[in-house]
Amino acid sequence: MDGEQNKKIIIEDFEYKREYTKKTTIDGKTYIDGDNYRYWSRDIVVSALNPEQIVDIDDDIKSFAKETQDKFIQLFDARNNKITEGQVTFSYDATMSIMGQVKNPDKITVIPAKAGFGKSSYIYSFLSTLCKHIHSGAFTSFSKQGVIIVTDKIEALRQLEKDIYREKGNYHQDGKYGTKYTYILEAWNKNSFRDGICKNEAIEAYEYGMCSPMECPYYDKCKMSYQKQQQVYSPILLMTNARLKQYGERIDEYSTWIDSNKKEQIRDILIIDEKPIIIDNYRIDTNLFSTLKKTVEETKVNGADVIITKENLLNELHGIENEVLQLRNKVSEHRNCICCGTKESVFTDDFKERWQSIIGYKNIDLINAVEKMFNQGSLWCNADVPYFKTLGIKEFSYTGFKTYIFDATSELDPDYEDERFQFLNIEDYKNYENVTFHIYWAKEMNMSKTALDYRKNPWKNVAVAQWINNKFKDKTYVVTYKDNAKIVSQHLKNLGTIIFIDSDEERPVIPHFGDTKGSNEFKDAKNMVQIGWNKAPSDEYLAQCLSRNTVFEKLFEQQEDKAARTAAIFENQFGFFKEYDEANIYMWRKMAVEFEQEVFRTCVRDFSADNAVDIYIFKPDKKVISLIRQRFKKCHVINYNNVPEEFQQQKILGRQTSDGNDNKIQMFIKWLKDEWNGSKIGIADIKVKFEISDKYWGKLNSNPVVKDIKKKRKVKTMREGKGSSQCYYWYIK
Repeated sequence: MDGEQNKKIIIEDFEYKREYTKKTTIDGKTYIDGDNYRYWSRDIVVSALNPEQIVDIDDDIKSFAKETQDKFIQLFDARNNKITEGQVTFSYDATMSIMGQVKNPDKITVIPAKAGFGKSSYIYSFLSTLCKHIHSGAFTSFSKQGVIIVTDKIEALRQLEKDIYREKGNYHQDGKYGTKYTYILEAWNKNSFRDGICKNEAIEAYEYGMCSPMECPYYDKCKMSYQKQQQVYSPILLMTNARLKQYGERIDEYSTWIDSNKKEQIRDILIIDEKPIIIDNYRIDTNLFSTLKKTVEETKVNGADVIITKENLLNELHGIENEVLQLRNKVSEHRNCICCGTKESVFTDDFKERWQSIIGYKNIDLINAVEKMFNQGSLWCNADVPYFKTLGIKEFSYTGFKTYIFDATSELDPDYEDERFQFLNIEDYKNYENVTFHIYWAKEMNMSKTALDYRKNPWKNVAVAQWINNKFKDKTYVVTYKDNAKIVSQHLKNLGTIIFIDSDEERPVIPHFGDTKGSNEFKDAKNMVQIGWNKAPSDEYLAQCLSRNTVFEKLFEQQEDKAARTAAIFENQFGFFKEYDEANIYMWRKMAVEFEQEVFRTCVRDFSADNAVDIYIFKPDKKVISLIRQRFKKCHVINYNNVPEEFQQQKILGRQTSDGNDNKIQMFIKWLKDEWNGSKIGIADIKVKFEISDKYWGKLNSNPVVKDIKKKRKVKTMREGKGSSQCYYWYIK
């Protein structure tokens, strides 16, 4: 089934490494010959299957798939939205793959439908069809089928529940009480009190175990106390990805439901909308031990032995922390290296029993991570705040479930390169001739986190905002780093009208990286400006890549000089690995995935539209762009090497002097740009006004910023008099 016939090339001939030929001159000097090099490339390939290769299909399943497809088309028609042949095929194939009898129960099927393909509409159409069959009872073979739907945002689940209820009403009516077809399994979030879920207004942040009768006086009045008992009466269970992560292997507790005849039925289809957490990494540092100690100290348990128990726990934590610090000192000379496991047991049985007796399961994952570090081994990361990183892949213990993941960028995402995943073949029929990527390459246009540090370069935050204000008149989606979103927003005009804002924020502010996942709030944007790149530190990419691509038994095999050997392999220069190509490839693919998702926040997601969409980015990694060009077939790319005037001006005007006052050039430019009314003024008078020498005047007058302002304001120069009485003036007509 995974043979050559299922091979699907996602990226062709991706060049990931190039080495130029070094030559020596007659006098012995070495130079690089830019015309001669060798390069390394690869195709990025997935095995894409048709529904018949994933499941066994009968006529009932085909009929159900056709009903879902018809409902899907009706939704598009009702909204006056065009639907493509690819979208219609997707709705049919996805349904057959979900409802059929799986041929390989150990596989998780990934459905890589592009953002905007109609995924939310499809899930609604699928559930609507299923509800119709459940309502029909014995007349259909799908009347007892239950489903779990998982997505990132609780708001999306609430809307889905409203839509199903509006169309289908209640599943079951018992007197004045009705049971819906869907049930939302709640988890606490910052809006829980506002939404009427949480009854405790004093809670500001989630802590493990707080939703319990011991920790919360309102627990018995809260949905949290009874939802596990209530959910069993609805065939369709809705939950967030965070909730799914919390349950883990205990998800099988929700694999059944009770129908209106009080009979237990199966709920064995698990549909996960958006990528779940796949990489299993934990950061081991002093902060982790501080968290564990705080957990012990703040535990509220009565009893005569509690003080002794806490002292024993803290003493053992302190001892293990010292061992971590000792290991840190041994490898501190390296940037990255592998530290092999050295202990079979870390925490004593007495520690584990005491932890369980007064704390329970709170932060038990952190305890397990420390044990894993010493049992298996870890990656040393000598960052600004040094730490060790455990390596691993999440164990998807969804035994008994047919599991499906909808992820638009999964085919490019390296985290899915795992035998547990199989892809449903969904062709991207669309070309992207209407999409243009505008790329600014000048070094002044670098928008890295460091370059945008407001304490060091406040001018750049102001400049990019001014550039946006002057350039865009249509709906524009702007996204940047979390630390810069509010700063840039302070200088933006038309927030909430032309410039999209983050609806979850109390004040108007543009969205930030990591907070837009799954959102379609910006689907009307004709322009996009990405200020910076959603890039993690190189240590994180290395840890994730090792988790994904290595055999742990070999990676953590004891060897002489293991730290030094692996440090040489992981040598890092300017954020790139000199020898370990796989980590670089992993990083570029992840960055391309993140960027593609941002692009699809805009009206690019409308597959029926061909309106022009312009994407603006600054000094990107060329490898990432080479991936993006293949992902957006037939797109256009325009390169710019100039520096827009807003950046040139703010680089001068935004400089901070020691006394906080403007220097000569800043005063002069502000006067020339905004304060001077254009009336005739002698150049000699300008020099006197700003205390500018004749020598400095020549330098100032040839400054590109000054020349641009003069050109824009149409400043003219005139001469009056002759000989020694000759004078030059500026004026504006």
